[in-house]
Amino acid sequence: MPATIEKVGLVLCVAGGVGTAELLPVARAFRQAGNHVVALCGARSTAHIILDQEPARRGGRGPLATDDGSGFFHGNVVELMRAWKRESGATPAPRTVIGPIFP
Repeated sequence: MPATIEKVGLVLCVAGGVGTAELLPVARAFRQAGNHVVALCGARSTAHIILDQEPARRGGRGPLATDDGSGFFHGNVVELMRAWKRESGATPAPRTVIGPIFP
C-alpha cells in the first residue's frame, strides 16, 4: 500500500536494518511536503548500519539503536521508539514503520 504524503506537522519514521533504505524516500517525501521528520533507525551493531550519513545529511536523523549497545541506544528500534515517545511527549501524526514484525 503506498504511503499517503501530505503536510501534517510531525512525522515519525522508524526502520531497522535494510528497512532503512526503504524508509529514506518516504522520509524525504514527508520533509518535502513541509513536515518535521524524526527518523529512528536501528541495526544489530554500528558495523551493520547502512546509509549512515544519508538521514543526517537530510536533517532527519534521530538517535540510533543497536542491539549490542554499540550505538547511541542499547536495544532494538522499537524500544528506541518507545523511549523517544516517553522522553519527547510528542504525538506524531502519521507513523511510518518498515521492518520485521515483532511478536
